[in-house]
Amino acid sequence: MTTTPEVPQLVVIQEMVARLRAEEAAYVPPEDHGLRQGDIRVCRPFPEVEWTNYASRLDDECNPVGDGWVRWTSFDGHTYADHPDMHEEKWVLVVGMADIEHGVVSVLLCGRPDGIAERWLTDYDIMVSAEETGGRWSHPVYCNLRAPVFTHQLGELKGRLDDLSAVRAASQGAVPDRDMARRSVGLPLRSKEDPRRAWKLGLLHVLHRLASGCTQWLLDDEMPSEAPNSPSDAL
Repeated sequence: MTTTPEVPQLVVIQEMVARLRAEEAAYVPPEDHGLRQGDIRVCRPFPEVEWTNYASRLDDECNPVGDGWVRWTSFDGHTYADHPDMHEEKWVLVVGMADIEHGVVSVLLCGRPDGIAERWLTDYDIMVSAEETGGRWSHPVYCNLRAPVFTHQLGELKGRLDDLSAVRAASQGAVPDRDMARRSVGLPLRSKEDPRRAWKLGLLHVLHRLASGCTQWLLDDEMPSEAPNSPSDAL
């Protein structure tokens, strides 16, 4: 009986799968000690709205159609398209808790670790690593996309960023050179036609959907002393 020798590429794939499984088995999620500044958490819209998977809207030739798609050209001249509202689960970084007694915190929108994030970074955005946050993957923080949300909108803890100095600097588009050397920070927008501008505007719509209920409540002239009733599964 003869055996077929293993193909080197197949061996590499098997080793990669085994390594990922080992990392998944060894991963210990960050311990949740309650809501704190620096938390990276899942955020739900309030009032709740039905999420539409825009990314599934394709024409007969499998080309993205509809609002929100951002097209970009690769180094080899091929054109692709991405959508800033690709995933239903949204992440935010808690950066302000001055109004916590009213059930309100200030957050920055985060990206998901989906592999397409770095090409969309501007000089107002940074990538945070798993080593920094205690999470599983690196992901972006969009440091000039800030808004208020109700505390009951916040759910599962995905990580924690204890040092917010780089986030504060990036919110002004002024990350120090010493920090740029050790993390991914984008370049300034080149023009209004820069596809990263359209990407950031798409993210702004995502943030608006998360924050609209809290923003309206804060702007109400007769704002009550406590936030509206939270869902039964609130944090």
